[in-house]
Amino acid sequence: MQDLVNHPDGDRPPLANSHPAAPAPPLVVSGLNARRAVALLLVYVLGQIAIAVVVGVVLGLYYYFSAPIEPAQLAKRLQSPTVLLTAGTLGILGAAWLVAYLTRRFFRGTPKSDALRVLGLSRASPQYFVTAAVLGISLAVSYVLVATKFVPPSHGQSVGPLARAAANGGFPRVLFAILAVLIAPPIEEFLFRGALYAGFEKSWGRATSIFLVTVTFVLLHLSETRSYWPALVAIAIMALALVAVRIRSGSIGPAIMLHAYYNLGLVLMVVAASSHS
Repeated sequence: MQDLVNHPDGDRPPLANSHPAAPAPPLVVSGLNARRAVALLLVYVLGQIAIAVVVGVVLGLYYYFSAPIEPAQLAKRLQSPTVLLTAGTLGILGAAWLVAYLTRRFFRGTPKSDALRVLGLSRASPQYFVTAAVLGISLAVSYVLVATKFVPPSHGQSVGPLARAAANGGFPRVLFAILAVLIAPPIEEFLFRGALYAGFEKSWGRATSIFLVTVTFVLLHLSETRSYWPALVAIAIMALALVAVRIRSGSIGPAIMLHAYYNLGLVLMVVAASSHS
């Protein structure tokens, strides 16, 4: 009644809109954070295992039905360096494809230039590549020379599957060299110093990201380093050098170069040692 008194018919305030406002569209999170970085890591690890198991099963069935053999002989053949390296290589390539696909989905809606910058897929100065190559070779040679002089591996010491393949020579050594120098560096740098570093840094800051990426990288190489502690120290030093180069250059390109030349140095040292044995 008071409104009718205070406001004649012509001066009444407009009635409120009786239709409810449309709900705001859901907020879409684009890019990487710690949770998504961990998801990529799990996809990479579990994808490798799953693909390697499938390859092993297929090869096992092929060996068994092509020329039936005893289970013990079949197991021994499946554990040969050639089979292990083939399954491992296919596992790495397949898991890398899954990581790349999932990363692209995470960045859906993000400008391409921003996504490339966050992942370190940007150009770097040529001097960074030269420095990274020299540093990679130097780290590999220093590790081998210092370790063999002061902490030489004991006779018959157990080694990882990749080291066994490199020591056997022939096709396994060639495949090992291709995997170590050409395949693993770009894939691992995209995952560790690219996606994981970006996701952890966004959620927890640079220092924590450096620590987690380095520790994760070392842990995933334990199969090759756990029985020889100098190798564990060397891989940790290389991991720190890789993240330092990535931060300094703003790109994973020089980190890939350092990684590849470090592995190349190890491959050449293995070949040189085997040729003199």
